[in-house]
Amino acid sequence: MTFISKTRGASTQPIRAEYTCPEHGAFEAIVQKDERGEAPDVVQCDQCEGPATWTPTAIVGSVRRVEVVRGKYEKPERKTWLDTRNLGEGQDLDDFREDRRKIRDEQREREVREILKTL
Repeated sequence: MTFISKTRGASTQPIRAEYTCPEHGAFEAIVQKDERGEAPDVVQCDQCEGPATWTPTAIVGSVRRVEVVRGKYEKPERKTWLDTRNLGEGQDLDDFREDRRKIRDEQREREVREILKTL
């Protein structure tokens, strides 16, 4: 993924950027923008003479943890796949179970016929 930074006009105002020193860790510094209009990649650490590299600032915000989108209906490929639409439309649970039992009986009968054919 590529990020493009767009700025309007040339601004010479200093900006706040986060840097990381290998000895002292992360710190914020107010620095002048470079020729690209961004924070310099390396500055001198404010606690020692060593270099500190620019670190992307953490994004403050929130992201939805779960998002549910209603999809369209997809017909089951086989009768044996569980399809509960009839229950949602108000079918009695006992009737639903009886329908499922019939489907499984038909499946069992087909499998037995296939086994008997091979014998």
